[in-house]
Amino acid sequence: MKRKVIEMAGKTLLVSIPKEITKKFEISKGDEIDLSYSEDLIYIQKDFSRKRKLVLPFSQELIILKAIKIAYQQGYDEVIFKSNPDSFQRLHSFVYEELPGFEIIKLNEKMTLVKSILDISDDDIKKLFRKITLSINHVYDYGVDFNKLKSTIIRLCNISKRMIIKKSLPKNYLQIACVFEYWAQDLLNIKRFSEITNHFKECTNTFFSFDILKFYDLYLQNEKFLENKKYNDFFGTLENLKTYLELVFSIYLKENEE
Repeated sequence: MKRKVIEMAGKTLLVSIPKEITKKFEISKGDEIDLSYSEDLIYIQKDFSRKRKLVLPFSQELIILKAIKIAYQQGYDEVIFKSNPDSFQRLHSFVYEELPGFEIIKLNEKMTLVKSILDISDDDIKKLFRKITLSINHVYDYGVDFNKLKSTIIRLCNISKRMIIKKSLPKNYLQIACVFEYWAQDLLNIKRFSEITNHFKECTNTFFSFDILKFYDLYLQNEKFLENKKYNDFFGTLENLKTYLELVFSIYLKENEE
């Protein structure tokens, strides 16, 4: 989509935003947007820290649960929908277990409001990612409750996705959160990954203590594991480790640009 650059007052350059984009991203007059760039690309990001409300026109339980989760991750602060008394208990458990900071408020017999009661915009995403990796590595602990651990990791992944959107962080952070979410679904396989446990732990730790030489060694080692037929059962886990390492490296490069 091309736009023409307009000059104002002989020094300021302006570019208009098409109506379809302003409508899709709910951009209104007076809103603040962030501009950033990398090499030959310019990025425009909306400030999602302001309160956002979503009204759902349906009442099917499965769709409602999915929509609330997506709205939570996308930074919405209020979700209003048609109530279904038969599914209220499950809805309450779902919000409590997976969407920290959200609370259910019954408006009336027909309508329910799920609302944010916690401001997470000032939290540190790296501290949250640290909690997630520590939780994932608990999979190697003796007698660990896999269902409880999975629930904890998913809850942390949901709040991290919400934080990333709220703080308009680079998409690499969101992709890392998705890798964590994949590992949450793959805990039993990771547990069987014990033969190369140290490799997995060292790879997940690169985000927090990055060393270029150590990173290089881990990446090459991961490639060797991928090529070894002995580890075919762990191919998905190893592929996601590779993706994770590449994302961490891209963030490292971005943070160390001159």
